[in-house]
Amino acid sequence: ASLPFTEETKVNTDDEYVEVELGLNGFIWRFLIESNTSNQQFASTDIQVKGRSVTAMLAEEAGTRSYNQTISASSVQLAQAELERITLTTPFALDWTLVDQIGWNVPTNAWSYMDLTPIKAIQEIAEGAGGFVSSHMSERKLLIQPRYAYAPWEWAGLTPEISVTFNLILTRAREKDFKHEYNAVTVSAENQGIQAVVKREGTAGDKMAPPAVTPFINSEQPARTMARAELSKYGKKRMYQDTIPLHPEIGVILPSKMIGMQDKDLSVWNGHTYGTAITANWDSQSGLKIRQTFTVERYIE
Repeated sequence: ASLPFTEETKVNTDDEYVEVELGLNGFIWRFLIESNTSNQQFASTDIQVKGRSVTAMLAEEAGTRSYNQTISASSVQLAQAELERITLTTPFALDWTLVDQIGWNVPTNAWSYMDLTPIKAIQEIAEGAGGFVSSHMSERKLLIQPRYAYAPWEWAGLTPEISVTFNLILTRAREKDFKHEYNAVTVSAENQGIQAVVKREGTAGDKMAPPAVTPFINSEQPARTMARAELSKYGKKRMYQDTIPLHPEIGVILPSKMIGMQDKDLSVWNGHTYGTAITANWDSQSGLKIRQTFTVERYIE
């Protein structure tokens, strides 16, 4: 962001991180300002600031450690222990929906690591069962979600969480992403757990994807979510990148949501959101323009 020079004292990062809130069209983000630079010109000086989500506190600043799991614990308990590595007046929380709200049991000696920050360790847990980690926009909270809550071949029959009509779309780009179609995969634990051959329902399971081996295939539940995530990476898809205004009724389109999309001919289809970017720029004619550019996967039967 670019700020007037008069705001310099509010974003001075010489001693510590500065937490700021950004509000756009009623949506709030909370950031840590990590750096600022001044641009001096004749009769004009401004400040350029850069920052990250407040969960950056769980990255480099938290330091690294090595760990060997010597007791049985749930995946949520292991992740919570990583959050407790740093002491904060307002601690971080987990919003965990991978497998379910309590996760799954990870037996003794299943997991170990060397020189990881808390956020990297939590990512290992989530990604080891087909999930991913993202930051809450404004709260001190990590979201632990399945990469694919539903497999691509199920998308057409679902009710979308968000719908975008064609008249909202300012720009659209599309490219194909065609990969080999697999209908089965072997997932297994590195140390303590199971090995499972998981196949797509209604198929012969005769086209095997590359196997996946992680510390966290400890029971049937994480085996299923991991297998779904692995098989969902493949097959024929088209990737859409649309830009729309940041619309109050639609909201911020977060990753891993089921979205209803409309084409120019008013036909509709369901897709899976993959990522989003928000930009806000001043225009001398129309003032502040706020745009949301998001990526959607569309499965091709």
